[in-house]
Amino acid sequence: MAQYSKISIEEVISKSFKVWWRNIDYLILYSLLYISILGGILYALSFTFNIWYWAEEIQKRIQGIPDIQKKTVILSEQLEKLQSMPDFQQFIWGTSLALIILSPLALGLYEVFRKRDSGIKPEFTDLFSGYSGNRTFSILALFGVVNIINALLPYFFINVFVIYATLTCSALIFFKNINVFQALQLSVRIAFSYPGISLIGILLCGILKYVGLFLFVVPILVTLPFWLCYIYSFYVHLEKEAAATKTLV
Repeated sequence: MAQYSKISIEEVISKSFKVWWRNIDYLILYSLLYISILGGILYALSFTFNIWYWAEEIQKRIQGIPDIQKKTVILSEQLEKLQSMPDFQQFIWGTSLALIILSPLALGLYEVFRKRDSGIKPEFTDLFSGYSGNRTFSILALFGVVNIINALLPYFFINVFVIYATLTCSALIFFKNINVFQALQLSVRIAFSYPGISLIGILLCGILKYVGLFLFVVPILVTLPFWLCYIYSFYVHLEKEAAATKTLV
């Protein structure tokens, strides 16, 4: 991996916000699709594995207890008990599977970004372009590995490192049409070649995501996919510098 010193954090962030604003219509469409499909799946899984029932039971146990400390202890005990139940474990794995199945939608946004940057008008069907070709299997495998790691090792620093190491994987799979193993190898090398751009990107996207969640509804529709704008912008700068220096990403 060549060191592309000309790429600056300011350029990547500036490009990210330009991509975000230029494609705001499709970002909202993406978010509506993603949230509605995932929400429907989670709703069905909650009934299938009795999550709503256990949530009501926990609510009944802590209801009417005036002592906040005692209520917190009981709530913690009940949640720990719930997490050890087979139904809850199946619910978690079902949720992970849903996230994996929805992952190719990210590639659809890359197609929209690329068309707009090329002066071509995107179409609604472009959002589903990630579900065709060999790239589908690679992106499913990538998100499968990531979700399994996060489910088995739910620790903050491990989860952040996984995001850091795989940050550009989806863009590499889409634009270079390489398999998941090649994408992982390149993504790790890029991450360690550009620790500042990678870490600041994770921090910025995380802040925007949680600001959107806090403000709810409309904000989350436009802040949820910002991380894809950042990854796309980072990749575009990598490609430009690679072409200028006659090296390979």
